[in-house]
Amino acid sequence: MIERVERGEVWLYDPEQSFGKEMGRNPSSNYRLCIVVSNDTFNNGPSGLLVIVPCTTKDKGRPSQVLITKIDGGVKKMCFALPEHIHSVDKNRLCSKWGNIKNPDVIKDISGWLADILDLEYFGFQ
Repeated sequence: MIERVERGEVWLYDPEQSFGKEMGRNPSSNYRLCIVVSNDTFNNGPSGLLVIVPCTTKDKGRPSQVLITKIDGGVKKMCFALPEHIHSVDKNRLCSKWGNIKNPDVIKDISGWLADILDLEYFGFQ
């Protein structure tokens, strides 16, 4: 089992069977890249869960896509984080750590989209 996971880490994970518009497996590898967005206390707590945002290498033309480059850290080639696909996964779905996002603007952009998508201001969280 994976001992410690931190916010901003980039991992390959094994998504379960998906339905409809959900992000599924990458047809060429069965794994998908993701960024851990939940805080370190939750990530390493008793639930064994993480909150992640999956990534894709395809530009889907959505305004919520957040570009991640090799310079930003944690990825081997340019990809896009898809905050609208936020979900929780069991830590055991993580397969291989690729690195960490080093550019704080990337995490800030993803967090901003998550706040908008979840309307956190409505609940007084912003």
